Amino acid sequence: MDITKNEKKYTIVEYENYWRVTRSANGLTVEYKINKDICKIEKDLCEYIESENMF
Repeated sequence: MDITKNEKKYTIVEYENYWRVTRSANGLTVEYKINKDICKIEKDLCEYIESENMF
């Protein structure tokens, strides 16, 4: 799944206990691991990404 925020594209992969959110640009990749205690479902994760300044 992909999410776009402010022209930045994030790729989402679901794991058992967390979500892996990655963004690649200019040969650099940044990876975030969001615990499922914070965001249990995709909708929650999308809202979290939209509301957080780190993305």
